[in-house]
This record gives sequence, C-alpha cells and structure tokens, in this order.
Amino acid sequence: MKKFKFRLERVLQFRTAVKDEKLRELTLKNVKLREEQDRLSALEGAMRRNQNEAEGVVLIESFYMRGLYSSRLKEEIVNQRLTIIKCEEEVREAMAAYIEASKELKSLTTLKDRKRTEYLEYVAHEDAKFLDELATQKGNTFKAQS
Repeated sequence: MKKFKFRLERVLQFRTAVKDEKLRELTLKNVKLREEQDRLSALEGAMRRNQNEAEGVVLIESFYMRGLYSSRLKEEIVNQRLTIIKCEEEVREAMAAYIEASKELKSLTTLKDRKRTEYLEYVAHEDAKFLDELATQKGNTFKAQS
C-alpha cells in the first residue's frame, strides 16, 4: 500500500512561511511601538525635570532658555504621541495580517489531518478486507475429512 501524501504540502509549507513572516513583522512593529513609548516617557521626564529646575532666584536668560526648551519639548511630545498612534495602528494591522495567516495555516493543517484520518481509515478497511479474503481462501482450501 502506498504511503500517505498530502497533495497540498507545498501550499502548507508556503502558508507556514507566510505565517512566520507575519509573526516577524508583528514582533518588529511591537518593538518599534515600545521604543516610541520609551521615547515619549523620556520626553515627559525631561519636561518634568525642566519644570522642577525653577527654584529660587532665576536669571532671565535661564528662564528664557527653559521656556524655549519647554516649548520644543511640548512640540516633540505632541509629535511623539502622533507617532505612537501611527505605530499602534501598524501593530493592529500586523496583528490582523498575522491572525489571517494563522487561520489560513490552521485550515490547511485541519484539512491535512482530516485527509490523513480518511487515509488511515481507508488503509484499515482495506487491511480488514484483505484479511477477510485471506481467511476465506484458507477456509476454502481445507478438505473435509471423513
């Protein structure tokens, strides 16, 4: 009896590669999002430090410089938040693509398992038929002894 061969094995391998690639892309997007969130935290920390430095007598030059620095930080924080929103959207898109690739792979894997089960049932049925035929032939070759 011939061995089980899934005709869509190459498609299954391709879908596995696609799923792995989508997972890699999702991981990269998550890393980028985490880096952008860390950058936002650093900017917010710099903003807090800049505001806390205004203690005691302050020279007008340092007050002016802190004001400029503070306005630049505010602008960067706004831009960073927009960047994070964009990164979160990219992560959602990558997650959707990964889920879709996973579903496609799972459907092919399920089909392969079903076909393998059908094949094994067929083999078991054919083996049973062969053994029945063999037993019948053996039974017919015995001579009746008187």
